[in-house]
Amino acid sequence: MYDNFTEEFREYARSQGFELPADIYPDGRYHRCHDRRDKRGTKNVWYVLNDDTVPRGAVGYWRTQEHHSWSANGWKRLSREEWRAIRAKSKAEVQQRRLNEKNKHDAAAMKAKEIWASGSPADPNHAYLRDKGISPCGVRQGEWHNDYIDADGVVRERMVRDALLIPLFNGRGEVRSMQGIFPDKQNVLGRRKDFLPGGELAGCFYPVKSLAILTP
Repeated sequence: MYDNFTEEFREYARSQGFELPADIYPDGRYHRCHDRRDKRGTKNVWYVLNDDTVPRGAVGYWRTQEHHSWSANGWKRLSREEWRAIRAKSKAEVQQRRLNEKNKHDAAAMKAKEIWASGSPADPNHAYLRDKGISPCGVRQGEWHNDYIDADGVVRERMVRDALLIPLFNGRGEVRSMQGIFPDKQNVLGRRKDFLPGGELAGCFYPVKSLAILTP
């Protein structure tokens, strides 16, 4: 009955002066996008669209607080209760996503420490160091493990030998992830560099002059 509701919502947004992106997600979450009236790179337009029994959504502009509501049964203003329900659902989903992300980061941090502990001081003649003309700078060398879950739900392990092991720290000095650099691209991953799946990267770095925190 409402097979075309995303396009109907797009047309409604357009009638209110907003051009939404090619992909519209009816997932009940807030999405931000660029408005042609603004500078390139800004995202002041927002929309939220629910794939309910009767699809409904809203579109607005952050800078002016302008917003318009839509329903597949006709264009109408959402009630205060409906708005509260939409916002509560969106807030809960954001909190859950953050929790899931933190759990992934914590698991990767533990994996990074295990890999580091199993390594040994890097060979100054490692192919990558030799190619770049740089010294080991305190990193270690060992086996790099990158696990994945196949189509049958079975955990499969991919391993690359002689990887340079580079721990990544956050601003509090905590190991949050790791990068592996390989002698060449002729390995099971088909590339020369890799990061731990699920590891935290934003704001993380490798302190070249101090590795005391990781020294057994």
